[in-house]
Amino acid sequence: MRRRFALVAAMLVGLATITTPVASASSPPTNAVQGYQHQSGDIPNTGLCATPVASHYEDWVPYTDYTLKDGKIREVGKWTERDTFTANGKTVVGDLYTYHYTILASDANFDSNTVIYSYVIVGTIFNVKLPHGPKLVTWGYVDVTNVPLGVPFWTVDYGHNADYKLLCAYFFG
Repeated sequence: MRRRFALVAAMLVGLATITTPVASASSPPTNAVQGYQHQSGDIPNTGLCATPVASHYEDWVPYTDYTLKDGKIREVGKWTERDTFTANGKTVVGDLYTYHYTILASDANFDSNTVIYSYVIVGTIFNVKLPHGPKLVTWGYVDVTNVPLGVPFWTVDYGHNADYKLLCAYFFG
């Protein structure tokens, strides 16, 4: 188990190195703008279970936007979030979790006209302790380039995915 953990940890460190804000030699940044965003919202159906489970999220995001010579924007940041899930008269408040992200985009507006060239996340994307049950954590590397902005994602490409059936069993079992 330790050897497997060490291998996955080494892989994540390597992936984090790939996603750091180093601009390519062909397109170094021309300037950098730092910002901070705090937001919250509701997702009426997370898609985690066959029956709807609602989620309320709150997140805090310090970030830096680098303008590259070719006009593209590379945004890097650290996302900290807490989720609250509700279904069938029950509520579970998740623990805080953090991930790092890198986005390469056509502009810094991040609206419907923005072209996302790449969007990569490394870290924890789900962290919930069930009452009188296990802690469910999803962590690793995920490429969400083709996931539309605002659409929730709950699994990673490499790393560990939580057993969401346990969450569903808590709400509906």
